[in-house]
Amino acid sequence: MVAMIDCQLFGPEQFVKLPWKNGLGSTTELLKESFGKSDFAWRLSIALVSQDGLFSDFDGYDRTLLLLKGGGITLEHGNGSRQKLDTPLAAASFPGKGPTTASLHHGPIEDFNIMTRSDLCSAQIHTGAGSHELAISSEANLVLVYASAEMLAVSLDGAEPVQVPVAHLLRVDIDEVLPVRIVGAGYIAVEIFDAPGVTPGH
Repeated sequence: MVAMIDCQLFGPEQFVKLPWKNGLGSTTELLKESFGKSDFAWRLSIALVSQDGLFSDFDGYDRTLLLLKGGGITLEHGNGSRQKLDTPLAAASFPGKGPTTASLHHGPIEDFNIMTRSDLCSAQIHTGAGSHELAISSEANLVLVYASAEMLAVSLDGAEPVQVPVAHLLRVDIDEVLPVRIVGAGYIAVEIFDAPGVTPGH
């Protein structure tokens, strides 16, 4: 049986700029799966952090933050733990329910954010900052690939590669286990898994 694959490519002209919940900055929303009128099941976004301060509260969500550009950032959480990001695509995962405070190392930074609502779905994240190749056999309901540094070549189920230009996002909806191969530098690959008992698409 041949896997049913649905691919969509999204670029900067389709992304949406939104204010932070706490009013201290703005986020560029790349893509999300809507849930109700105001919530979302998952969301990918990019934010410019230009000052130290408290992150917005996203109770009920799991967050992963990756450093895209800049001199680094340290996250301090309410439980006393600290996470330091100072290399490209360095990642920190933490609960959306705060408090989480950000401290910049050397000026503004740009970060990539993945948020998933914990009762609906979860994410597994793969990154490659330098020239690299990723080969996975994905059991996810959805695979999202972002090109942060250069054009990527994404092969799905052995088919002809899909070219993903820099600053673009590829969405791949699948209905069974799918071999995925990514070649290039600066990839962020996010597998989204629906929680048990949740209907795909939420």
